[in-house]
Amino acid sequence: MRNPSAAAEEKIRAEQKRVRDATKEARALLSKLCIVFWGDLPTNDRKRDLEAAVSFLDNLINDPVADHLPGIAVARKVVLPILKQAQPSKQLRGKPAVLFSARNQLIAEVVSIISERYGLDPTGNPASRDKGRSCGCSVVSEALRQLGITLSESSIASIWKKFRK
Repeated sequence: MRNPSAAAEEKIRAEQKRVRDATKEARALLSKLCIVFWGDLPTNDRKRDLEAAVSFLDNLINDPVADHLPGIAVARKVVLPILKQAQPSKQLRGKPAVLFSARNQLIAEVVSIISERYGLDPTGNPASRDKGRSCGCSVVSEALRQLGITLSESSIASIWKKFRK
């Protein structure tokens, strides 16, 4: 007969692995967000644009797939640290007409994909997280954080509710 505490620990480990796998896939799906975030949208926030560009390059340069590229060691040891110290030019005034529509559509799509593939509820209940359960929005929030983009789980839930299909 199995030990009940061992079965409970195994269940917890399985849930943690599922969330790690979901976060890894969400991060891969959201990596293009860095491009959308600073390239396709006129944010008029030069500091944020620079941070997003450096975050994108950091993810790209430090991806193991880039190991074979000529000059990658120099890019990792010299170029990236210099870029991380860069200061943005002066701010532009005014707000852009379209702020984050493309970004939000991508985020909502990833929440839906991750929730479906990993059997997660898209949005969660804070009481459920106390019991170790995650939701699609919490996974996407963590994946974005790993990409250098900070959005709260509640912000992602609002985005998902507005843009879901």
